[in-house]
Amino acid sequence: MAQALRWLRDNVHSFGGDPANLTVFGESAGGVATSLLTASPLTRNLISKAIIQSGTALNSWAFQNDPLHNARQLARSLGCDAEDVEGILEFLSTTPVKDLVEAASQTTEEDFIQRGAITFAPVVEREFPGVEAALSESFLDVLTSGRVAQVPVMIGSTALEFTQERRAEELQEYLPGALGLARGSAEAAAAAQRLSSCT
Repeated sequence: MAQALRWLRDNVHSFGGDPANLTVFGESAGGVATSLLTASPLTRNLISKAIIQSGTALNSWAFQNDPLHNARQLARSLGCDAEDVEGILEFLSTTPVKDLVEAASQTTEEDFIQRGAITFAPVVEREFPGVEAALSESFLDVLTSGRVAQVPVMIGSTALEFTQERRAEELQEYLPGALGLARGSAEAAAAAQRLSSCT
């Protein structure tokens, strides 16, 4: 996305656009991406406005909680038994992209519904020499420190976002992670009960 914005900055004049007036917009996961673009050092001087709808990088599912576990599971689903990082990286680096996408797409929706997590979401990156990190610290830290892009932001929501048939135990599925409670704990059950009695 950062590279696309760089391309727009350099080429939008050919389409009658103004490189000093680029607005990014995203909905749901796109809202997460848009909010990340306002915080990333890669794009700070590339955007002039942002529209964020039904999702921000503050959502519990906006980042991967355990990227190594996710990579290991993906590699395993494709037949790799390596447990070490180097072996997994070598395997995934040499696997055709089509195979990676197909295998990942089979687990993504299930993970979101069962665990309230997206398997391959952004990560807070470590900084390496010669490598540009999109975000090297938490979005919350960047946001609360005021180091996001100083641009106008419009935020809204979509009615009935991610509507689907829900299970009776839905609050037990999503609430614990959002509140930092252990899933299946007495505290999680009590919070779910209090919330459900409010509706």
